[in-house]
Amino acid sequence: MSNVFCAKYVINESADNGDGTAKIKGTIEDSSPFGYNATNAAVGDVVVNYYADSGTIDRWVVTQIISATGGSLECNVKWDDAGTAYSAPYPGVSSISRVSLNWKLAETPASSYTGIDLPILNQITNIDKRTKMEIKYVTSTQPWVPGVIAAKSSVTHDFTVVGTGMAEKVDVSCSSDLKGLLVSAYVKALNTITLVLFNPTDVPIEILSSNFVTWKGL
Repeated sequence: MSNVFCAKYVINESADNGDGTAKIKGTIEDSSPFGYNATNAAVGDVVVNYYADSGTIDRWVVTQIISATGGSLECNVKWDDAGTAYSAPYPGVSSISRVSLNWKLAETPASSYTGIDLPILNQITNIDKRTKMEIKYVTSTQPWVPGVIAAKSSVTHDFTVVGTGMAEKVDVSCSSDLKGLLVSAYVKALNTITLVLFNPTDVPIEILSSNFVTWKGL
């Protein structure tokens, strides 16, 4: 299961199960390159529910997937927010997402392609502030001039990040347009993170300079 998942979830039906959970049914909408649909949803995913009439935004967590076919998702959720619990989410535009060390990755498909309302997007971005769930990580920003990457080929570069262990998961982002290049990172050795740039296109791509940010969980 990927640790990066976020999509618009339009809840059409919502009902209190009477046992501390609620059943919701609706459609998953995502026009991003990821093409997320209902089958990507899983137990533990977070549903951020926005009730426009009152301006309330609440957090729920998926406890059971009842059915997931194409864009249609029916699941049970339970209250996972501060304050007095509501009996069920409100029908309307919500989001469904998965905790990741990189919330920017998780929220990008929703914010860029599905048009999730700004209040929901803000709550996804600041989810730790609403739930007292703190995701800790350390970052390292370093420059790299990759130059020309030939078609269907890759280049690597080692960064020193003190404190990095062999079993740790790392992620990476770039400050400039990668022009279609795919970037990834892995721990090569103690205190060393290797960045990989892969060119999946049929033409060479040149990156003159950029800053790359790597981060890992604590």
